[in-house]
Amino acid sequence: MNTQLVPDQDEGKDPPNLQPDDITLVVPSATESKQAPPMPAQDYYIQEDDHEEDVDDGISSQFARPFQLSTGMPVLQTEQQYGGKQATPMGAAKKTSGGRPRFLRIALIVALVVGAMGFLWMTVFAQPAQPLSTTGQSAPLPQPTVAMQQTPVTKPTPKPAPTTATGTTPTNTQAGNWIPQQLPAGWTAAGLTNSDALFAERTAWTFTDREEALDFRNVGTRAQHAGTFTAATFILSPGGRTRFLQNDFRVINNTLFDHVQNVQLIQAAVNATPTLIQLKTQGQNQFALVDVSYQLYQSQIAPTTQQRSEGVEMDPATNQPRIHHMSVLLVRVVPGTQGTGAPMGGSGWLVSNYGLDVQGGTLDILQPI
Repeated sequence: MNTQLVPDQDEGKDPPNLQPDDITLVVPSATESKQAPPMPAQDYYIQEDDHEEDVDDGISSQFARPFQLSTGMPVLQTEQQYGGKQATPMGAAKKTSGGRPRFLRIALIVALVVGAMGFLWMTVFAQPAQPLSTTGQSAPLPQPTVAMQQTPVTKPTPKPAPTTATGTTPTNTQAGNWIPQQLPAGWTAAGLTNSDALFAERTAWTFTDREEALDFRNVGTRAQHAGTFTAATFILSPGGRTRFLQNDFRVINNTLFDHVQNVQLIQAAVNATPTLIQLKTQGQNQFALVDVSYQLYQSQIAPTTQQRSEGVEMDPATNQPRIHHMSVLLVRVVPGTQGTGAPMGGSGWLVSNYGLDVQGGTLDILQPI
């Protein structure tokens, strides 16, 4: 059976145009958007001119805008094209992308400020203070290993040993602090100690200071000497007080008294240094011989000119300060047996005998003691 193809009557013609006249491309969507197109804004310009030929339904062609309002653009749905993800408006994307850099900048500024403050604290406050140096050294001085600073003790320089009237040097010298460097023979065997030696020197020093002190303003009367003339009697033993009243030229006559009044003498022993010389024993009694070397400071007026001169007594032969020696013989008194108000506090010694610039520096034990 033969089939004959009949040519189409429309062959040779252009295919019909199926595209709509509107140029808007509508993308099919699975879900129809329910958003209504925005209504065009109605703007009116009122023409107050009386010429009616220029008015066309209330809108003046003279003042018409150069563009005409159109209907709202349809929203493009791209869920099918981009895997069902809803498109994000460009305005929202700009806000999102613009907020993140601002946050990063703030975080970076805060981090820089915190880091700078931390570095400042580490370099200024956490750095250990360096000790000041007055010698220009940059290295820190070594720190002491103990909390208390120790001051080195230096040995005192010994003073020249005093000499007696005969020019001999006492056997016991000391370092200027009255501590005996060597105790006399038999001192320890007699039951005496270094403390007893110090109190013996202290008693002899006190007697010399009181005996040699004179002040014309306090000497008593010519008939009854007192004051500085008798200031040393409190430290004398009973036998020593008897010898003072019988032999001391401060009280046996008025020779010294008149001289003190005429020149208005003020006198004191200075630079006095006691030295323990010897221990003597007689019966049950113990005696200590002490040499006290000193100088005399004098203030007096010349009777002819009435001019006062002051200074240390000078030796005319050498033109140097004259050094005197007071030899003091002390008797031992058991401490605590003299009762209340004992001389020198009852420290154990009283002056039994004494002599100024005695030849040889020795004194005999006299009775009564």
